[in-house]
Amino acid sequence: MNNNKLLEQQQSPIVVVGSGPVGTRILRDILRAQPDAAVAIYGDESWEPYDRSKLVSLLSGDLAWADLPNLSPLPDRHNAVLNYGNRIETIDRENRAVVDWKGNRQPYSKLVLAIGSNPWLPDIPGVWLPNVHAFRNVGDVRELLDNGYPGRRVVVLGGGLLGVELACGLQRKGEKACLVVSSRLLGRQLDHRAGELLVEHLQALGIEVVFGRATEIAGGRNADGETVAQAVLTFDQRQIDCDCVVLATGVNPTIDLAVKSGLATGRGIKVDDYLRTSDPLIYAAGECAEHRGRVYSLIGPGFEQADVVAQNVLGARVKYHGSAITTQLKGADIAAFSCFQEELDDAAPIRSLSYQSDDQSRYRALRLSRGRLTGVVGIGDWPEGWRIREAVRQGRRLMPWQCRRFLATGNPWSENAAASVLQWPPHATVCNCMGISRGLLDLALQQGHTSVAALQTHTKAGTGCGSCVHFLAELAGQAPTPQAVAGARPLTAASLLALALALCALLLSVPALPPLDTSLGGWHWQNLWLQNGWKQASGYSLLALSCVALLLSLRKRRSFGPLSYAGWRVVHVVGGTLALVLLAAHTGLGLGHNLDRILALDFLALALLGGAAGGLVALEGSSPTPLLRRLRGAGYWGHVLLFWPLPVLLAFHILSTYYF
Repeated sequence: MNNNKLLEQQQSPIVVVGSGPVGTRILRDILRAQPDAAVAIYGDESWEPYDRSKLVSLLSGDLAWADLPNLSPLPDRHNAVLNYGNRIETIDRENRAVVDWKGNRQPYSKLVLAIGSNPWLPDIPGVWLPNVHAFRNVGDVRELLDNGYPGRRVVVLGGGLLGVELACGLQRKGEKACLVVSSRLLGRQLDHRAGELLVEHLQALGIEVVFGRATEIAGGRNADGETVAQAVLTFDQRQIDCDCVVLATGVNPTIDLAVKSGLATGRGIKVDDYLRTSDPLIYAAGECAEHRGRVYSLIGPGFEQADVVAQNVLGARVKYHGSAITTQLKGADIAAFSCFQEELDDAAPIRSLSYQSDDQSRYRALRLSRGRLTGVVGIGDWPEGWRIREAVRQGRRLMPWQCRRFLATGNPWSENAAASVLQWPPHATVCNCMGISRGLLDLALQQGHTSVAALQTHTKAGTGCGSCVHFLAELAGQAPTPQAVAGARPLTAASLLALALALCALLLSVPALPPLDTSLGGWHWQNLWLQNGWKQASGYSLLALSCVALLLSLRKRRSFGPLSYAGWRVVHVVGGTLALVLLAAHTGLGLGHNLDRILALDFLALALLGGAAGGLVALEGSSPTPLLRRLRGAGYWGHVLLFWPLPVLLAFHILSTYYF
């Protein structure tokens, strides 16, 4: 690294101010497109560029200092000068040069500002006490680690992504975290129900969540006589005792350099669709840029802007049309993400659809405007989440049957549709953290980066939250490890028994069992379906069991009792098996006539498809092939469709029995 050097050439270089993720992305994109380009990059921090998304992992101890990803590796042959720990003080626009803090001048042909943002600190008493920390860079992490100890009670102010991730990281580190939230948790990312589920999850991890706006950080003297923060007070007079306070209350775009240079600013540095500032030779990207009145404080849009800027400073004319707001919670032991379009027509009617799994481990919500997807929220595992995010970005239309399928299953498309990353289009985003598309990964594979580790090193994909690593494995030809279905053994046994009984009932009922000679008196098996008392007992038992099975089928949004979803699924199959036994006792395996025959055949077909679907669900965990998914889906939907006429047929059967 040539620190604090100036690039002196006949033609002035492209200068990038800012060595964060967006600035280094611009540098790499320029050198990827034009390896011999003359570029100089400046950064305030003395450290080489690192991945800020890993700072919480560094704090929690999940990541060692030596493993903090370095963003600076460049091609072996390049013509770039790296100036880290060298702050740019002014821009001499008239002479096309930047001036650093030492007074050195660096001419530029094009200038890019990727200077990011600074932590926003609430204007409340006590915010400047020595044990009140912001959380933005490596220095903040070092400070928190140097003063930390197991059992230390830390209050985190702020209910956004960083606040939640910080609270989880501190809890994993062995400290006691309390998250103080002014309104709803992840209010900009999640809807009300998703926020509630996340609160429940955090509380289960031992993290206290307090709702209330902080009005003061109360200080007191410690054993050394120093005034330090000892409590956080909220507007409702609640006092939360603490040993330390960490601020995760948002950021403000860094615009001081632009203001001093006379560039147009608002909340951020104003840019046009080409990401040019009011000076056509100066561009801005990332958290400091304001495009069409909007400032993006997320890394995904920053990377998209970086790709556009890199092309435009090299002479292209590529427009930036805004970004979908995609967020993903990391380090909280629960998958939580959202994706919303940049602009919504407030005059357009908004329709919301939501789905929650039986065990409440998965919650999903869609937002539609005039039938088109404009937003999605997800809590829990969602393998098809990539596709729904792409649909939101493109404003795809959902058909009525797709909406019904989402309400029933949580997916608007069938599970086997484009399930493999190998079927994704080139523009689809594989790694949301780093903004890496399927097309970029294909290019890396063609260049010889054919392992997961090589793809991660070359593209940085999978080095954020890690949720896309299995996609990289599939692209690299490494098969994913099958995950066993919970309760697979009892589910298999119950499903096979139900299937066998249903098949036996069908075979023995054609022809029906011959009547026995009961003239000698005594009790016979035929009394079960011939004597009125026994027949009523089996009939009402069968009716009750059918109602219980129906209730278990309809518990789409509720959870009850001590069992998990897998446990209730086994109970459902066992109940269906017992219903077959009661059916045999009630009918003697005679199918009857007219509507009674239709009722009996519907019941047996229901049991056959239910048993087949249950067995395929258990088998799919050990062999997740597309054929099994299709067969299981066909069995499931056939089972559901056959259940609908059952209550009507039962009602006619009971009415005809007692009426006639």
